Amino acid sequence: FHFAFDAVLGSVFAYATWSGLFTGGAAKDGPFPGWTARDVGLVYAMGIFGAYMTPIGGVLYDRYGPMGTYAVGLGGTLLGTGGVLVIVHGGVVDQANTLLAVGLLYYVIEQGAAVLYMGVACDTLACFPKESVSFSMAVVALGYVTSGILTSVVVLHVDLTLTSFLVGQALLRSAFAIVRMAFVGDLPSTAYSEMGGTGGVSYLGAMTSAPFLAMMLLSMFGLSPCVYLIGAIADFGDAVSFDGKAMASIMLVVNAFGRLAVGYAYMSLWGSGSPSALSVCFFGASLGFCLLALFCMASAGRALAIYCGATLIFFVAGGSVPLFGTFIREHFPVATSGAMLGAHNLATAGGNLAFTWAFAPQAA
Repeated sequence: FHFAFDAVLGSVFAYATWSGLFTGGAAKDGPFPGWTARDVGLVYAMGIFGAYMTPIGGVLYDRYGPMGTYAVGLGGTLLGTGGVLVIVHGGVVDQANTLLAVGLLYYVIEQGAAVLYMGVACDTLACFPKESVSFSMAVVALGYVTSGILTSVVVLHVDLTLTSFLVGQALLRSAFAIVRMAFVGDLPSTAYSEMGGTGGVSYLGAMTSAPFLAMMLLSMFGLSPCVYLIGAIADFGDAVSFDGKAMASIMLVVNAFGRLAVGYAYMSLWGSGSPSALSVCFFGASLGFCLLALFCMASAGRALAIYCGATLIFFVAGGSVPLFGTFIREHFPVATSGAMLGAHNLATAGGNLAFTWAFAPQAA
């Protein structure tokens, strides 16, 4: 159920394939035909910021449990979707402010999805054995990126409008959230008490520790350029006369494989009590190579360089998901797991926003 639930939450990973619905194409115009590539990229940056703004969901879960978390996530999904539809069909926002309004509402949509995702992720951290947490988180994260793959397939083969896409997405997310709340409810008391219950959780010690600083720096300066590429990969493909949307779909498969393969390998090779510092060092070095590959892609502009660099980056970005989850489980009190996972995601989103603002193309 967790895998399937996450499989309707991650359409932001396929943004490169469906973002054209904002502007339209040769066959038909979208609701915002005057937007440039930079405008569309900024909407993505605000959306990914919401998708990675998981501290809200983490703190909600730590303090109020699953039911409150899922209810807030469902509300954000419906509010953001309704707001965008009002702008598209009601003309309630003037042209000069449309970009900001749509971006903020897309943030709300993805913030709702992030809260729902944190409910699923924290359920997993609370209920699955510690010995297999890396693989458990990999399966959950695989569901999240599978949503991007499924979204790409649908967009490539179904004639959609922005309205039909957003409404369909909201209905699916709402259905899973309602089923989760109606048939599962809160966790058993033993599992929930291990997460800290609703008692006062102190985050100060965790947030002033050396592991927290290392995690935040690696997230912001190492992982965020990889996240930027997830949204911009279609433009890289189009730049060398490849089908950018198809390329984005292929790289999502690579990202999914990285999540599952690294999570399983980490569990199999090291298991419980594994040296998590090794995982951080490994990914520090790997993300350094990714930055080098990203630079080569931008400067060379050749198809082979783009495919090789993108494959490396998407694999490492996917593989980082279960390892960061394992790192959090090993270094921080379990009652702060939601907030720590959220802080990691927030740092990644902040770096991506800055990266997009600085390097996104200006041309339409």
